[in-house]
Amino acid sequence: MKEKVAAIDAALARIDAGTYGLCVVCGKPIPEARLEFRPMAADHVECASRA
Repeated sequence: MKEKVAAIDAALARIDAGTYGLCVVCGKPIPEARLEFRPMAADHVECASRA
């Protein structure tokens, strides 16, 4: 539960910073479908699968 709250807080911080929707790893845009499914996503699928 704490991890989800932290992910949501981080997403809100990215909104405030104007970087929401951009991958935190490579800077490429995160597809809208991914953000609809997982609004707190910080990376796109390619970067997430590398971790």
